[in-house]
Amino acid sequence: MKKRGKKIFWTVLIIVIIIALVLILTKAYLVVYLMLGNDLIMGMNADKENLFLEHNQNESVTFSIFATTNPFCRIECTSEFVELSNGDVIENSSFTLSSANLNTQSKQYQLTANRLGIGQELYRFDVGCKSIKTTLCHTTEEVKKRDILITLNYDLNSEEKQFKNDSKSKIQSILQKANYLSYESDALAIAITSIGQIDLNESIIKLNKIKPEILNYIDAGNLLKSLWENQDYLSLEKEFRKNNFNISVYEKDLINLNQTLFSSVKLYNVMAANFSSLKEKIEGFKTTNVTNTTSNEINNAIKDFNSAAAEFSKKSNISAKQIIFENIISKINSIPEMIAAENKSNICCFADGKINNVSLGIELNLTAYSAPAVDFKEPSSQCCLSGKCGDCCDEKCSQENYPIIFLHGHDFNKAVSAEHSLDAFQGIQDALENDGYLNAGSIILSTPDNTQTGIWGMINSPVSVKTSYYFDIYSTSGKGRVIETKTDNLDSYSLRLRDIVNLMRLKTGKNKVIIVAHSMGGLVARKYIQIFGSNDVDRLVMIATPNNGIDENTLRYCSLLGASLECRDMDSTSLFINKLNNAGSTKVPEYNIIGEGCEMGNETGDGIVKKSSAYLEDAENYYVEGSCPGVNYLHSELLNIYKYPRVYEILKDILKK
Repeated sequence: MKKRGKKIFWTVLIIVIIIALVLILTKAYLVVYLMLGNDLIMGMNADKENLFLEHNQNESVTFSIFATTNPFCRIECTSEFVELSNGDVIENSSFTLSSANLNTQSKQYQLTANRLGIGQELYRFDVGCKSIKTTLCHTTEEVKKRDILITLNYDLNSEEKQFKNDSKSKIQSILQKANYLSYESDALAIAITSIGQIDLNESIIKLNKIKPEILNYIDAGNLLKSLWENQDYLSLEKEFRKNNFNISVYEKDLINLNQTLFSSVKLYNVMAANFSSLKEKIEGFKTTNVTNTTSNEINNAIKDFNSAAAEFSKKSNISAKQIIFENIISKINSIPEMIAAENKSNICCFADGKINNVSLGIELNLTAYSAPAVDFKEPSSQCCLSGKCGDCCDEKCSQENYPIIFLHGHDFNKAVSAEHSLDAFQGIQDALENDGYLNAGSIILSTPDNTQTGIWGMINSPVSVKTSYYFDIYSTSGKGRVIETKTDNLDSYSLRLRDIVNLMRLKTGKNKVIIVAHSMGGLVARKYIQIFGSNDVDRLVMIATPNNGIDENTLRYCSLLGASLECRDMDSTSLFINKLNNAGSTKVPEYNIIGEGCEMGNETGDGIVKKSSAYLEDAENYYVEGSCPGVNYLHSELLNIYKYPRVYEILKDILKK
């Protein structure tokens, strides 16, 4: 029994020791795993990022999320799908990733072009994941985030486009006709009031009734025009149904008034001409030798003529003038008979009455009017962000609101996915969105696509993206696929940065970008500017960049797990650093944020880069004091906006310049 008990004791003891060793080794492994920054690697992609839909058309977008962590850990994630145009959250969800479901998750959403008109809506899918701490899972439970920006570019369908074109022609016709009649009524009113000889009060009364109706039609036409220009086609259609806009009745009234004016003036001018003829006839009577009786009759006729001519010149209606003319003409026409019937033996004398001048005819000049074409402002594409809408930006927009490219530094473990490098600027990118920079997630190099031209620039708001020079495009048979390569030199990374800059300029439609780079990323950016010039970079902001290279412990430990070519180029004695710092200054404004406070031999620095190494003569240098407790080096912590908010404040001030 005793031997059996001892055997059991030793067996149990051995098992306990083995378990303890496993736990110790596992924890040690996880500590190293964590120190290398490999706590959780996650990524995300979408099957499409730009939708082009007609009104009421819909299309689905599928997002795929993948994550990798310690096999003893489980991954908890939350996701949010937001319509950025109005700030509405379409869906919130949470899910768990583990080895049982291959660490992948898919989410699908159907998007519909609900807005009527032309424009763009923005959506974004945000995912945050973290490893959950357990006995066998040592983790900081730090949340890693990924974001993908989706554009929905909407347009009218074919029937709506036809209505748009037809309604434009109809509105033009209404406004041209109404403007023409308004001018005609004004010209007619001026002509009527300028005639002092004819009383046309009835025409004025009718004209005063017509003019307001014509102005109402102009107002209605302008309302239709405004609805058309603002793409409010539903209200436009209602207005057309509510009012037939038949202005022809007022056109007929104006034609009748014109005819009345012209016929009255014509009749007046005929009578005025006849008055002149009567005057000549009376002048002839005065040269005829007649009897005293007839002479007196002629003088009386002259008085009647003068009186009739004076009355004729006064303002009165045309009927009254006709009566005056008919009365005087009957008297004048009786004199020749009187002369013919008189006794010739009693002829003695001539009539001596004075004949007054008669009124001249009326000259009526109405200027011909041709209504000019009605200018329409072609409806602008509408873009909305957080409930604020306005005209989308196009190629005429000012080259401002330059996009920000966040560029990571050296990855100390070349075996880890390059997706891990995209995490560096997550906190700063999120904070900048609250200060007006739209978070567009991250971009990986892709084959150029003309549909992307200016797609992110339409909102006319600056965007920011995280990106990596660890990705490239491998082309075969005219098709390209993204590959990951983390073992190249900094010159190669600079060439890839050119592709990233060109892609960003394509997507935003801007001619320049702003680069914000951490650590080695600053060297890559400086080399890019040195090779390709300053035309497409507005400014460069560097954080903890070894501008004069690395040496001593940093250099010794650099390529332990990282890429040797990167470390070779960052060596303070390397040809790369020598050529970089002896090429002369660039035209690009450079800003340099330097960490200090960690003991590094005979001077301080950020624990990885010495202060003297980070300093750049031609740049505007800023210093941030910090510390390096344990393995948490200031070098990386400078990007933590909660621990070192001064870095973020400096960055904001630089971006405002």
